[in-house]
Amino acid sequence: MSDAKQQLEHARSAGWSGRLWAEITPIYDAILEHPFITGLVTGDLEVETFRHYIVQDELYIREYARAIAILAAKAPTWKATQLFTEHATSAAQYESDLHESVVAELGGRATMLTDARPTPTSLAYISFIRGHAFGSSFVDGLASILPCFWIYAEVGQYLGAKGSQNSAYQKWIDSYDDPQYVNAVVAALEVTNELGAELGATDESRARDIFATASKYEWLFWDAAFRRETWAL
Repeated sequence: MSDAKQQLEHARSAGWSGRLWAEITPIYDAILEHPFITGLVTGDLEVETFRHYIVQDELYIREYARAIAILAAKAPTWKATQLFTEHATSAAQYESDLHESVVAELGGRATMLTDARPTPTSLAYISFIRGHAFGSSFVDGLASILPCFWIYAEVGQYLGAKGSQNSAYQKWIDSYDDPQYVNAVVAALEVTNELGAELGATDESRARDIFATASKYEWLFWDAAFRRETWAL
């Protein structure tokens, strides 16, 4: 196990991050059991379903990158400003490039990403992180974006150990099992623990609630993709 992965494992049980993770463990377990996730390994996940997910994830990532850039400006330390500036750039460039590559490999049209509109679940999740990043404190904003950042690293490791027979699915898995990505998550968790140790009871409770809600949105996002959710009206 790499040092970064050992540190990630430690973050699940120590400090404020350990408390955050303990409260969302049932949600994370439900994510691993979801047929979208299990289907990536078995190959049972339909290509059209994965393309639907990738398109919606691109829309989410665009707003996620903007939210992180706002958090970088609000960060209480220069170290945190550097960290979140770098991650905003990575999300905007690397993950968008990944989406384009995967859509093309799965036979999708290039315009699928440019012409896409958010589904109800995507719009709700985007609005949630946007509201907390732009309109709340740095800690509340961090709590809203951290589950996406952290859970993808955990899912990436879980799936990375299993692998996929579909090369496009494997490319997606590898991107979140990558040591560089895991290192970035570990660095964010270090900031999280530093801030969590200084929070008053009211602020700490509110941030934990935001973190838990965002974690539920992670499950909902994969579930909506699995159902190929669209607007009913």
